[in-house]
Amino acid sequence: MNTDLFAGILDAFNMAICVAYPIWRSYKVVESKKFDNELILWLSFWMISATVNKIEDFTYIILDFMIADSPPFSYSYKLLRMTFMAWLMHPKY
Repeated sequence: MNTDLFAGILDAFNMAICVAYPIWRSYKVVESKKFDNELILWLSFWMISATVNKIEDFTYIILDFMIADSPPFSYSYKLLRMTFMAWLMHPKY
């Protein structure tokens, strides 16, 4: 029960960082109509995010065997993915 609760909280936090915040920031950039480096940043983020999601879809069968028996590996993978997506959002220029 404890691990399921932690996984649910981690998934919700991951969704907020990897989807909700980028959607809001992308909307703000498009709404402001200033098409500069920030727009390029968010377009690049969405392209890389879509690529990562597709790679996860294709490798899900392999990862399922490794993750299903080992919840700590699942948590570390989710934390690593969330950290990578956060890094994509805030690179140094």
